[in-house]
Amino acid sequence: MSHIAVLAGPALGHVSRLFQIFRQVRALSDAKVTFISPGPARFLDRVAGELFPTLRIPPPDTPGVPASEWFADGLETLFGSHRFDLIVHDMNPLQWLALVRFPSCPRIHVTNAFLTGLGKMETIQQTEFAARGAAINRARANRGLPPLTCAFDLYDADRVMLTDPAPLVAALGTPPPHHIVCGHCSWSAKGTLPAELRDRKNLLIASMGSSGRKTLDGDTLAALVQATHATATV
Repeated sequence: MSHIAVLAGPALGHVSRLFQIFRQVRALSDAKVTFISPGPARFLDRVAGELFPTLRIPPPDTPGVPASEWFADGLETLFGSHRFDLIVHDMNPLQWLALVRFPSCPRIHVTNAFLTGLGKMETIQQTEFAARGAAINRARANRGLPPLTCAFDLYDADRVMLTDPAPLVAALGTPPPHHIVCGHCSWSAKGTLPAELRDRKNLLIASMGSSGRKTLDGDTLAALVQATHATATV
């Protein structure tokens, strides 16, 4: 039986997207699937644990160790004791995967087209790499890994699954042949709106995600409210 390692970033979007994909894989294949995430990962068991075994890579007791370092150490220990036939990951590779020496098995990166550099938009990963790229490359050299030329290098793999609507990808450009456009992928939790939102009308919800700004400046928010005729915003 094949064994697939699924490396999920701790944010809900990464865990839930991979859960949606592998819930379908489970219906098509008898492969063993294990979800692996940095710990503590508050959404791992609540979402993926419904159907799949889960493992956490614990952070070190020593404070100040970069996430890319301790997660790489933990993964490599796991790779030494478990044989995987395929590795699939959906996480910020600059934060978590920059120092990982992967075993010699196929690897798939699940992500969004703009993060791969398609469309030439600036991403937060580019900003972080500009600040930390030299230190990351020194750490990579210590592990026998080749240097990175830019943040986009970390978004490549044997296959790259782009979980975007096909028209959106087409508007950004033509992806390389090993990039596969899979279409929109999302997961919805069961539940109801909070009481303070339930009776609102013309409600604008602005969700920036972990790749965007945490807050919108006043002028941008005012323009959004005007364009959508919203009477309240979240």
